[in-house]
Amino acid sequence: MMKPLRLVFAGTPEFSLPPLELLVGGPDTLLAVYTQPDRPAGRGRKLQPSPVKKCALANGIEVRQPLNFKDPEEPARLAALQPDLMIVVAYGLIQGYRYSLSMFMGRNCRHAPSCSEFTRDAIWQHGFWPGGWMGLARITRCRPGGTHGHDPVPEALPAAAHWYVPWRYGRWK
Repeated sequence: MMKPLRLVFAGTPEFSLPPLELLVGGPDTLLAVYTQPDRPAGRGRKLQPSPVKKCALANGIEVRQPLNFKDPEEPARLAALQPDLMIVVAYGLIQGYRYSLSMFMGRNCRHAPSCSEFTRDAIWQHGFWPGGWMGLARITRCRPGGTHGHDPVPEALPAAAHWYVPWRYGRWK
């Protein structure tokens, strides 16, 4: 029998709830939830928690709401949890591209899988930071004179790529 994983979840909007609810009811240990800080909403502009925060608090899960990860203490706080895996729900960016920018640029992708599918799969396979850069590079190649044809997500990350030189994750030409 496998040992339960120690998980950290990161998400904010309502579409993040189904994966979070699956994790809450699952066999793994959910250590903490990261979500954006409460925002003013409504006519009274009162601070409102995100749907993810509400769900986490209702299930007794620690909620963390840093302004960003540039504060040197926050990565240390995350590392102190010693998670096996961090699950990040950030696909709103992909859907935003798919249903806004691509409407103006045209919905005919020159690649298989399409650029939004490629980006989604790259994030699933390699994580948000490397997968996002791979997707951005792919989108810039999807133009007249750019690449075309079958272009799957690479199985492994490029050897020269690191978090501090993220452009090396993508294939730009």
